[in-house]
Amino acid sequence: MRTNGVRKDIIQFIRNYQKAHGYPPTHREIARGIGRSLSGLHYVLAGMVLDGLVAKDDRIPRSIRVLR
Repeated sequence: MRTNGVRKDIIQFIRNYQKAHGYPPTHREIARGIGRSLSGLHYVLAGMVLDGLVAKDDRIPRSIRVLR
């Protein structure tokens, strides 16, 4: 599965959403915003966390943040 384009879309969406609202989006908002399924988003986010692109705490809502 090619995820580079999706990763860029996710990072851009998180940055734009946080700038507009002052807090990070939920996973559901990200999935809706980039036109992907929630399960597909979780798959890509897991890889992004492993690669150090984003950090999140599954116990805390709206905890996702872009690292680089």
